[in-house]
Amino acid sequence: MPSLIPVTVSIWPISVSAGRLESLHTILDSAERSRIEKMRTDSARELIVSHGVARERLGALCGIPPEAVVFRTEARGKPHLEGISAPVAFNLSHSGGYCALATGAVARLGVDIEALRPAIDDLATNVFSERELGLYAAIVPGDRTRAFFRSWVAKEAYLKATGDGLAGGLQSLETEPTADVAIRPIGIGGDAGVLRSWRFEGFDVSEGIVGAVAVDAGGAAIDIRIRRIDPELPARADP
Repeated sequence: MPSLIPVTVSIWPISVSAGRLESLHTILDSAERSRIEKMRTDSARELIVSHGVARERLGALCGIPPEAVVFRTEARGKPHLEGISAPVAFNLSHSGGYCALATGAVARLGVDIEALRPAIDDLATNVFSERELGLYAAIVPGDRTRAFFRSWVAKEAYLKATGDGLAGGLQSLETEPTADVAIRPIGIGGDAGVLRSWRFEGFDVSEGIVGAVAVDAGGAAIDIRIRRIDPELPARADP
């Protein structure tokens, strides 16, 4: 029986000590530091902690120092690692004071986390297909915000995995809207058969933040692991 391919989603808070923030800043590259100089304090801290911890974990995964990790982006902004021999896909998301990093030796993956926000019914027609809108309308009003964002993060994770971004259309992935953590995909581009290549997993970052990971493993069996890490502790060789 073939072994499962591990896909890990690491979650951590942006809040770190001043000393840790300084040490994370030292492993960023010149482009990241240049961006930080133009940001407000809160935004700069978010970038330092999200990119710094991601560098440490990707470096440990690839067997290289964190400062040697080289990020590159494709035309529509999808990130990838350059100059490594191991086939590692990764994706990063941050919202509501938390970060999530998805990693795995798979064809494509994406992760998205979002803090729940009220008054989203007016966005539903832009996010959901006609089929999804019918299902969404049947949800009790008290569950609609959470159900909306459960579907939203699944759609975002899928579009980040494909590299299409929002240009790919949030309605391209159809899901059954639900307040439950489980993601229930219906089809991609109206075709349920395409789903055979994909795996989706929902998770909670906190009571007010939901997330999802989308993985294209080409039909291979995968093991998705959701775990919380301490951003004060540097990553070890087994992240």
